[in-house]
Parts: sequence; C-alpha cells; structure tokens
Amino acid sequence: MNKTWNVLGIIGAWILSIALVLMLFVTPLVFSALSLMNADTITKAVSGALMVVGNAASQPSAETYEVTRLSEVSAPENPAENTLAGMFGDQLTQEQMDKILSSKLVKDFIKNYTEDLTNAFIDGAEGQSFNAEKVKSIVNDNLDEIVGILQEVVPECANMDKEELKSSIQKAVDEGAEKIVQALPKPQDIRQEIAQQNPALETALKILAQKDKIKLAVIGAIILISALIFLCRLPEFRGLRWLAVDLFVGAGFGAFVSVGLVVSSSAVSEIAKQSGEQLAGIVGALLSDFTSGMFTRTAVMLIAGGLLLATYIFIKKQKAAAQQAVEAPAVEAPADQEQA
Repeated sequence: MNKTWNVLGIIGAWILSIALVLMLFVTPLVFSALSLMNADTITKAVSGALMVVGNAASQPSAETYEVTRLSEVSAPENPAENTLAGMFGDQLTQEQMDKILSSKLVKDFIKNYTEDLTNAFIDGAEGQSFNAEKVKSIVNDNLDEIVGILQEVVPECANMDKEELKSSIQKAVDEGAEKIVQALPKPQDIRQEIAQQNPALETALKILAQKDKIKLAVIGAIILISALIFLCRLPEFRGLRWLAVDLFVGAGFGAFVSVGLVVSSSAVSEIAKQSGEQLAGIVGALLSDFTSGMFTRTAVMLIAGGLLLATYIFIKKQKAAAQQAVEAPAVEAPADQEQA
C-alpha cells in the first residue's frame, strides 16, 4: 500500500513540477515586463530620452546657427518652447536653445509632466501633480541656473544684478505659473483621446491597472503548486529536494534568457537608433530595466532553491545522526552481557 502511494506521489509530483517549471519560466518575464509599467520607470526612460538631443547638441559644433523665433512655434506642438519664449525672449539662436533644453530646469519640467502623463496612462490617475505650485518650486530650485542662462543668452540681462534678476524671475513665475500649466495638454485628455482612437489600447491599459492583482494571483498559484509537490513527496521531506530541483531548472531558463538579453542589447539599440536617438534612448532604458529584473528574479530562484536544498540536507543529516544514536546502545548491549 505504501509503495502504491509512493508511486502515485511521484507521478503527481512530476505532473505538478512540469506546471511549476513552466510558471517559473514565464513568471520572471511577465513580472519584469509589468515592472516597467510604472510611473518611475517610464518617466525616467522618457524624460531621459527627451534630453538626448539637447545633451548632444550642447557639445561644441562648427554649424552655423539660425535665429529661432519662438512665437512662431505652435503651442500644441511645442508648449515647452512657447513657455520658454516668455522667460528667455522671443528670439534665440539654435545654440542658445540647445543650452536651455539641456538645462536641469527643463529636465525637471519634463520629468514632472511626464510623470503625470504616465500615471494617467498606467494607473488611470485623475490627479495632476504638475500644477502651478510645482512650477514655482521647480523654478525656485533652479533659480541660479536660470540666472546664469539668462545672463548668457539674453543681452539685456547680461549686466543686471543677480539678486534683482532673481526677484524679477520669481515675480514673473508667480504671475504666469498657472498659464504655463494651462499651456500644456492635460494628461487625462491625452489618454482619453488616444483611448477613443484605439479601443484595444484602452483594454490593455485597464489590464495594466490590475497588474498588482495579477502578480498576487500568479504568486499564489506558484505557492499552491509548490505546497502540493511538497505533500506528494512528503516522506522524509523529499519534497524540499524536489522543489529545489524545480527552482534550479527555472533559474537555468531565466539565466539563459538574461544572458541572451545582454548579448542582444547592443543589436537592439542599433536597430532603435535607425528610428531616432530619442526612441533609442527609451528602448535602451526599458531594456536595461527589463534585463535587471530578469537577473534579480533569476537570482531569487537560485537562492530559494539553494535554501530548500540546504534545509533538506540538514534534516537528512539530523535524522541520520538521531538514527545512529538509537542504534548505538543496541549494538553495545550484547557486548556488556558477554562480559557479565
């Protein structure tokens, strides 16, 4: 009877292990992808990519720069540059524009606005953290940099007293902060417009909004299958060893995928560059985070497998030691009786 149950346990453990290994292979991929769908990751990738051109253009160049009239740029297409027009003047050379766009001030503006935009798309957030108070805060944090740029690119400001210039900037921003925010499209409006044009995207966004529940459901399924495997191989705690092997196999798949991502990253970046530096920056940042997530989750599986295997070996040794302690008196007893 015990032999029959043992065979059934082995068969059940094999079937469940196949399911578990498949889940251990797919889960790191899915979780790493879902981890990209958050405001911090996307904001970092997008805001960094938007600055690629500005940073590259800030390097010395032998090109002849033409004057750019900011007021001729339409607000819907370039609201940031329209905003700059009121602060830095109506006419700037391309070189001066590049210096402004590569500044920390503009980076902070883009980062905060992109964060609102990402929250609207990923989480359906209706709040808007990029408001007039945030604009004032960003300007105040970068006031020294703004003064330096103004004195360099605006002739009228070159000889002005710095403190007087700071006061003028703060006054202008206090009066115009609300207009700056209103000049930018509201993230919720952008999301609604895109969703109306592409219903499939709206469905995908709704699924992404439930990503935390999806993760919990997958983790719960893995724990349940692992518990069943352990019960199938409960005699002498062989389930621990069985689970350790499953984790090692899953980690092996994960390591293979992770190494493949590292090897192919340069090729993917080169392909993305053909569509522009900004797209290449976004793809590179997201691919890097995805690869890091794969390595981290693979390492977790390896560590978990190692701990389970170590626990099984420890229990086995303790049981063997206890067995020897029980058998030792039985061996010594006949010898004592013969001496008597």
